[in-house]
Amino acid sequence: MCSNKFIKKLTNGEYNKIVYNDTYAPYPKDKTIRQLFEEQKERTPDSVALVFEDQQLTYLELDEKANQLAHTIRREYKEHWGKEVSGDTLIGIYIERSLEMTIGIFGILKSGAAYVLFDSTDPEERLNFKINDCGCRMVLTSSKTINDLLFLAESDTLPLNIDGYRDEIAKAPKHKYNDLYSTDKYDFNEISYQELMRERIINVLLVCSNYDAFMLEEDGRINEKIFLEYTSYNLRYPPRFTHASSSKKAFKLLKETKFDLVITMLNVGEVDAFKTAKKVKTKYPDIPIVVLAHFSREVSIKLANEDLSSIDYVFCWLGNTSLLLAIIKLLEDKMNAYSDVVQKGAQAILLVEDSVRYYSSYLPIIYKAIFVQSIKLMTEGLNEHQKTMRMRARPKILLAKTFEDAVRLYKKYKNNLLGVISDVSYPSRGKIDKEAGIKLTRLIRGDKMQMPILLQSSDSWDNDLIKKLNVSFINKYSKTLLVELKNYIKENYGFGDFVFRNPDTGEEIDRADNLHSMQIKISEIDKKSLMFHVSNNHLSRWFKARALFSIAKLFAHKSTEDFNNIEEIRSYLMDTITNYRKTHGRGIIASHIDEYAIFTRLGDGQLGGKARGLAFIDSFINKHKLMFKWDNMIVTIPRTIVLTTYLFTEFMEDNNLYKFALSDVEDEQIIERFNNAIPSVGMKNYIEKICKSIKLPLAVRSSSLLEDSHYQPFAGVYSTFMLPNNHTDVTVRHSQLEQAIKSVYASVFLKESKA
Repeated sequence: MCSNKFIKKLTNGEYNKIVYNDTYAPYPKDKTIRQLFEEQKERTPDSVALVFEDQQLTYLELDEKANQLAHTIRREYKEHWGKEVSGDTLIGIYIERSLEMTIGIFGILKSGAAYVLFDSTDPEERLNFKINDCGCRMVLTSSKTINDLLFLAESDTLPLNIDGYRDEIAKAPKHKYNDLYSTDKYDFNEISYQELMRERIINVLLVCSNYDAFMLEEDGRINEKIFLEYTSYNLRYPPRFTHASSSKKAFKLLKETKFDLVITMLNVGEVDAFKTAKKVKTKYPDIPIVVLAHFSREVSIKLANEDLSSIDYVFCWLGNTSLLLAIIKLLEDKMNAYSDVVQKGAQAILLVEDSVRYYSSYLPIIYKAIFVQSIKLMTEGLNEHQKTMRMRARPKILLAKTFEDAVRLYKKYKNNLLGVISDVSYPSRGKIDKEAGIKLTRLIRGDKMQMPILLQSSDSWDNDLIKKLNVSFINKYSKTLLVELKNYIKENYGFGDFVFRNPDTGEEIDRADNLHSMQIKISEIDKKSLMFHVSNNHLSRWFKARALFSIAKLFAHKSTEDFNNIEEIRSYLMDTITNYRKTHGRGIIASHIDEYAIFTRLGDGQLGGKARGLAFIDSFINKHKLMFKWDNMIVTIPRTIVLTTYLFTEFMEDNNLYKFALSDVEDEQIIERFNNAIPSVGMKNYIEKICKSIKLPLAVRSSSLLEDSHYQPFAGVYSTFMLPNNHTDVTVRHSQLEQAIKSVYASVFLKESKA
């Protein structure tokens, strides 16, 4: 008790609070708890708001975590129930006393729902009654308490383990942007990769003397060399070369076989390249003709004095078969450019160069960079077929040798150009214009096009002019010309990894090597760096280079002025990538674990009845755009991972189980023998990846080939196992899933199944 002397020293207000517990304070009845909390957060963001044991959160930290959880709640609720959270939605909280309990309360309030607290000491029957009586559609729980809610598997109530979503919540947007920009239901309509590169060069006629043919092949293996060039870049359909040593033989072969390209060597010998070209062009006007010439002063003079109207291109032969690959791809790009670039949205690079020597050196370098980049395109595919098909979306190269050609190609393809590489001096109106490249640059900049432009010249140019035009410059006489060109393409066209830089120093801060890592890096990267890259359209360029055209198009049409701050931009970028990956993961059968793939097949072999049916439904939903067809409803299949029949056969054979399983033994013996069997290393790896990717309850069941039988359907005969999949020790989850799979395998041979 307090002494009278102490009480007499108190003021009247202090005396009333202590003696009479008079703590009344006016409460603003026109504001919610959520509003009051957010006002306090604005006043004192860095003050401690919450303390539990040795943990604490500031008002700002608590607000951010609650916002992230609210985003997850809204998304999961909508996916499960097909409608938005509303003011009369009740969401339960069944979490032990912790920071997470308070985060859960504010997360539910910020989601727009109301919360109901449940006592973690209640017995199961009472807890079940309370949840059903309240009509809770969702209950927040944790890894420590989720086992108490296993009975919810028999109801419609969705348990949401916030521990299982912790990593995902950490990546969730923190700031809400304009709803008009939402991509939740956006149709990311990617191009059909199978429709790209429809025109190809299959048969090539090589017209030259036997000596030139030997020099060209070096050791007589040109078909093999081209094949190796193609396979080294994962390219398909290498062309077949046929040699003709004279014009007479050439025309005989042209009459007998359909050729897509004629290549002839320029020499002083039995075959006259120009006469042969004219004859071929007269009789076969649609076949492109290329002349290969060894670079010399004599050849340059001869080319200057000849009529080249029958020849499509002249190239300088330097003894490298990579030039032949570049020639073939240049012609294929020309044949497919309008369809692939203008109609389908593929990207292109405009090369303006009239020097045979230089473009013969440039093209192999540029194509090599493109082919290396094409291999990067494969990483975004969810199965082998998709990976291979994505390579068709590589950037095209468009070659112009005059100012008029350059302007024509620019105007035709400008909306899909990754950039322009141009000489400064080349023909315009039939005469050499020493500033043609400058004029082309001014034309492009006049269109407000900020695409990267590289000018290259044998003369030096004023640095002030280069800066004013906002272009890069390379001197043609540089000893490292081709290396500089290669590095420029990689750094400016979005090829390779995306490198986040400090805008002040240019230092590398971080890098992303695929779409998944880009999603994570955007959530973590420094504000200043993110604003720098967004403002300069670097992200959009990187997406274009990776053939992610639908995302690039969305980002290209947004500017920083459409958002209030960089955090809104960050949220928009993350949301859009997430929604793209979700859409991209539907309607196909993935061959590896991806967090957004809806149907995944692991291993070779067949799927079985139920799995095939689910795959068909998923494909049907995607094909007919049914997912968001009806308001407040999402049409989808459950996320499914299939271990194919090959893994089953491998398990049975590796453990010598067939003879035992087919014998007349008791069910208990079969179950014990199967549970003690050792799965293959491949299956163990799959189980590890499944547990790493999925932290929600799992149903493990069979998908038998016999389920497809019309006369003796086996659906429902074999066992199904339900796993909470929520243990804090991941090795326990691995073991539980492994045992469940082996038990399903065993159920195939139980007496009920055999009967």
